[in-house]
Amino acid sequence: MITTATLAAFGLYLIRTGALFVAAPVFGTGAAFSGYRIALVFAVSFLLFGSTGAEVEADLSPIVFGMMALREVMIGLSLAFILVLVQLIARMAGDLVGNQMGLGMANQTDPVTGVQTALISRVYDTIFIIGFLAVDGHHVLLRALSDSFDRAPIGRINMELPMVELIVRFFGETFEAGITFAAPVMVFMLLLSVLIGTLARVVPQINVLEMGFTFRVGLALVAMYIFAPIISPALMNIYDLQSEWLNLLLDGMSGQPVMVEAIGG
Repeated sequence: MITTATLAAFGLYLIRTGALFVAAPVFGTGAAFSGYRIALVFAVSFLLFGSTGAEVEADLSPIVFGMMALREVMIGLSLAFILVLVQLIARMAGDLVGNQMGLGMANQTDPVTGVQTALISRVYDTIFIIGFLAVDGHHVLLRALSDSFDRAPIGRINMELPMVELIVRFFGETFEAGITFAAPVMVFMLLLSVLIGTLARVVPQINVLEMGFTFRVGLALVAMYIFAPIISPALMNIYDLQSEWLNLLLDGMSGQPVMVEAIGG
């Protein structure tokens, strides 16, 4: 029998799942709810509620229920924030390589969100998404959502998460992983810059500005193709970081002590 407590509990499941699906880029683009995403949120929420769901108190006041709903939104956005950070690693690597190529001003505009993205960042972002789906990274995120209902059950108002320490450490590791991801092409471009500078001193008659730009773009594309096999270990490290960060976040949700200084070893 469907009671008010059951509907309230299912609503909290919908809120946490919906917050994740709105903010996580792999489940769609833009903040608007499209038809397929609404159906996906309802389906996932129904399955999770059927397997782990429990009723809440039936006599909740609107203020208390609103606080519970706010907590669910924060948890869903926190899970999605991990994926956004992981995707930011690939975009940052693309920005670093694109600036070295001289294509920092060449941007594409997403017609849905209106956000401008550099061309090379778009390439690295596409590589990341393809690899993310190939290693079932979206399954890891959905599994983390399911685990969050076990470690941080609905019906609570406490929001005791060490988010400040975790976010600071996450951003530090994001920058480090982005540098590592772009390192092969970056080193190649540095050597090319030294070569062009030496050539300009040896042969002053050469128009270095015109020739250098053509060389940098062409050779950088060749380097991206040559070093493509080396990207695979860096991508796997990024996907491992996603799982590690999700586990740390879930530990914080469950109230377990989180050793922030030990993140990333």
